[in-house]
Amino acid sequence: MLKVTRQADYGLLLVAALAFHYAEGEYVSLKHVAEKRKLPYRFLGKIVTPFKKVGIVESREGVTGGYRLARAPEKISIREVLEALGEPLSLVRCADSERACQSFCQCFSKRFWRDVQQKIDELLDNYTVADLIEEGSVPNVQFKI
Repeated sequence: MLKVTRQADYGLLLVAALAFHYAEGEYVSLKHVAEKRKLPYRFLGKIVTPFKKVGIVESREGVTGGYRLARAPEKISIREVLEALGEPLSLVRCADSERACQSFCQCFSKRFWRDVQQKIDELLDNYTVADLIEEGSVPNVQFKI
């Protein structure tokens, strides 16, 4: 069944942390994010690389350097974040290709999985990084780092 990987979870946490600083245009060090969010620094270093390649984040070296979102949080979909990390976005193999399933010609649940996948795809496309940090989405937690 669908299971979110640690990479996907930490990737979303990283872009959410950077989103809090987007309006100020601040660059934030990964070390700072790792300390404040209690995330593994070296793992964040691996996660941020694909984000740079696809233009989700940008970096600057030096004392005031670090990382920041390259675009407004409301312009970055959750699908884009997960795809940058190479995360599988299909619940079942046949969602990508019926030929990936040995029993596709006799499957009784095909329509169900297709409908579920369609709803997930809609969420991934329509939910943005801005939605992740929307005030009130996680009560009683201070996110600003």
